[in-house]
Amino acid sequence: MKKKIISILMIMTLIVSLIGCSSKNEPKEPPDINITIDNQGVDYVIGKNQWNGHVYDREDTFKTILKEGSNIVIPYIELGKTVMIDFKNYPPDTIK
Repeated sequence: MKKKIISILMIMTLIVSLIGCSSKNEPKEPPDINITIDNQGVDYVIGKNQWNGHVYDREDTFKTILKEGSNIVIPYIELGKTVMIDFKNYPPDTIK
C-alpha cells in the first residue's frame, strides 16, 4: 500500500515540477497551485528541475520527504479518486 501512495505522490510531484508555462508571462518563481482529491486539499512540494532559464541540481524530492525529522505527511489516497490541479492565473501551455 505504501508503494501505491509513493507512486501517486511521485506522479503528482512530477506533474508539478515539470510544468511548462508561457515564457512571456512566466513568474520568477513557480506559482502556487491547488491540488484537491475528492474536494480535500493536499499539501505538495515543488522540486524545481528547470525554471526561468536556470537548471537546478537538487536532492530528490522523495528523499527529502522521507528524511528522518521531516514534518511532511504523506496522505493516504485511495485508487480511483479524482485528482484536480488548479493552476489559477498561470495555466501551462504543456505538461511533460
